[in-house]
Order: sequence, then C-alpha cells, then structure tokens
Amino acid sequence: MASPAITVVIVEDNPRTVEYLQQMLASTATFCTGAVYTSAEKAMAHALKADELWLIDLRLPGLSGIELITRLRSKSAELRLCCFTAVEEAQVITEAIVAGADGYIIKDTEPHLLLLELETVARGGTTLTARVAQKIFQQLNAAKNSESPLAGMESRVLQRMANGYTYTQIADELQMAPGTARKHIENIYRKLRVHSKSEAIKKSRASGWLN
Repeated sequence: MASPAITVVIVEDNPRTVEYLQQMLASTATFCTGAVYTSAEKAMAHALKADELWLIDLRLPGLSGIELITRLRSKSAELRLCCFTAVEEAQVITEAIVAGADGYIIKDTEPHLLLLELETVARGGTTLTARVAQKIFQQLNAAKNSESPLAGMESRVLQRMANGYTYTQIADELQMAPGTARKHIENIYRKLRVHSKSEAIKKSRASGWLN
C-alpha cells in the first residue's frame, strides 16, 4: 500500500513562486500542496498538524519568516520547517537554524534536487543545500581569523546596510524603531572607527566580518 502524500504548507507572497511550487509538487506522488499563505500573520492561524511540511520564505510582508519559524517551533517540536528563500547571508542562515528550521533551500535549486531535499526534511532529516553549507563554513573560518568588535544586533544591522537596505527597511526587518536602527549605526561607526557606510562595509569585509 502506497504511503499517503506529504502535505506541504507554503508561506510565500510571490504568486509566481507559489504557482511554481504547486506545479512541481503536483507532478509527484510524494507531495501535495496544502494551505498557502502570503504572510506570517495569516499562517499563524493555521491549525497545526505534525505530519505537514512547511516551506517558508524569509522575506515576507510584516513578520519575517524567521519570526514565523520561531513561533511555530515554540508550539510544536514535531513540525517540519524548511526555509525556501533567495537569502544567502551566513548570519541569516544561522538565525533560521537557531530559530528551529530543519532545512534551508535556495530558491534557484534545481527542481529534482529541491524535491529530494524536501523529502529528506519530511522524513525527519535536516538539510542544507551546497551553497548554504559553504556560507556557513566561510563564516566559521572568518570567525577563527578575526573577532568582530560589533555586538550581535549591530552585526545584523551592518549586514543589511551592506545589502542596500534603508534605515526604515532595516528597522522593519529587525523589528525595531527607526531611531534604534540609527543608534546601532552610530555605534557601528564608533566601534569600527569609520565615518561612513561605505567605509564600515569595506573595513568589515576586509576583516572577514561580512559576507
């Protein structure tokens, strides 16, 4: 007797990505699409089932995907939670794993590999795609070579500065007031002994503190 299909809950605000995932899952006998949510807030109302696999984008409107993973994990240790994202920052990957993600898959992963990774997570395993694992090792090696003077939140702010985020976007993603974001940036400049964003980014990359 064949095993029942694994239900995948999708949390993604891009309609094209949702359509792509639905078509891919429908092409297999292993998976089927369950509920689809366009925000973490909507997903929080979902009636949790331990045998479902969640596929979660990290950059969502409102609460982030990492915050959603944190909240879901606090409700159930049995849920299978997998990130499906374009974000390849080592720090974000680490935050997602610490929050409780069982897998971290980059969006441009080939469909057949994506399905294999999803099945690994659904069967109780954990997975990191090759580029994700490489980012983690690079971060660990950089940490061995140099210790950043920045506190954890300051490092997160700096990473987003390097990615081109505005003060408002930084504040929104890290769930802080714009004034608090500006204060962190002032502290970054002071600790790194620089006077501009470009200097802070250049110095941090040269020291191995930034991807």
